[in-house]
Amino acid sequence: MNIDESVKLLDYKSEARKGKLKWVMNIKIFLLILNTLIFFIFDKLDIIPPNPAIHYIQALLAIYIIVTIIILKEINNLSKYKVNKNYISLFALFIVTIDFLVYFIFIYLTGGITSPFIIMLILIIILNSFILDAYHVFIFAIASIIFLILLMVGEYNGIIYHYKSFWEDFIHFDISHNYSLMSATFLLYSSLIITISYISYYINRNIQEQTDKIQEAYKKTFYVSITDRLTGLYDQIYFRELLQKEIDLCIESKGVFSIIFLDVDHFKNYNDLNGHLMGSKTLQEVANVMRNNFRHDDILCKFGGDEFVIIAKKLDKKSAVKAAERLRKAIINYNFKNAEYQPEGRITISLGVATFPYDGNMVKELLTKADTAMYMAKAMGRNRTIEWKTQNT
Repeated sequence: MNIDESVKLLDYKSEARKGKLKWVMNIKIFLLILNTLIFFIFDKLDIIPPNPAIHYIQALLAIYIIVTIIILKEINNLSKYKVNKNYISLFALFIVTIDFLVYFIFIYLTGGITSPFIIMLILIIILNSFILDAYHVFIFAIASIIFLILLMVGEYNGIIYHYKSFWEDFIHFDISHNYSLMSATFLLYSSLIITISYISYYINRNIQEQTDKIQEAYKKTFYVSITDRLTGLYDQIYFRELLQKEIDLCIESKGVFSIIFLDVDHFKNYNDLNGHLMGSKTLQEVANVMRNNFRHDDILCKFGGDEFVIIAKKLDKKSAVKAAERLRKAIINYNFKNAEYQPEGRITISLGVATFPYDGNMVKELLTKADTAMYMAKAMGRNRTIEWKTQNT
């Protein structure tokens, strides 16, 4: 697994939501095509009576298809790139709002409270519950009921023009003047909407809870897989991926960064005198000193044994040497237990510095040169920082 795939998996919740957007839209498109086909067949068979609003319906359908194509294109873009979570939430709300506006108008144009599209509205509530936050499901459900109330009251009082629904034309009966039948129809649809909304809310809430648990479990597992268990710094394998990514970014932006390689001086002697448990504790303390002396964006790694390496972002050779020296002095001044029994009477480190792109533009090359510079520091007496100079090659 490369680093880009790992980052995507770390953001499992956003990726899951993108997936939901995609399959929900696929179902909506299927429903749209199915219903369009059914009405087309009915129209050809002269089953559907003439509707004075048919031109409005056709125009609205055309607009909805265009908007759906635009939404599908944006969903395709979302699946390719890392997107802010808030943007995904707002985009989902936009999709749902468009759906409700379109279906509200369809319902009005095809019979109001008796429109067959109310069943479609209930299906849309179920579908949209999978891409909304749980509490938004009820908001849209309440909006749907308020819309039905306004339609019912408006039609009964003659305020809203009542387009006859298909089944009213079949039975030659106008429901708009039958208050009891209108009320019964409204209560039926309202109860369906409330029931479906509660079921959808419950399912959605549980899905979100499980998604959160999966996200948290993956983050913990991923963190363990890329870090050194002793120090909590990145391990060598993941560090190499991060280094390659930094090289790629700097090649693209013509940036600069430095590699600082360091090794604890006479660490074998410390282990032999104090035991491996004390040695491990000392390595943990060295890692903590490193964290305290480098920026949050810098990348720290335990390379192996008592060796560490750092990617000092945006630091040229001169600045990186200063940062390395600051760390070296911080280690000298740190109160390590039993450090007085070391050959120099304290814990010290030797450091080597190499800089991209001047000392190389490949992972192995940069690491080798920083490592070689560090061994030069040891050969020159330890407890010092040596920078790689290209003429040494």
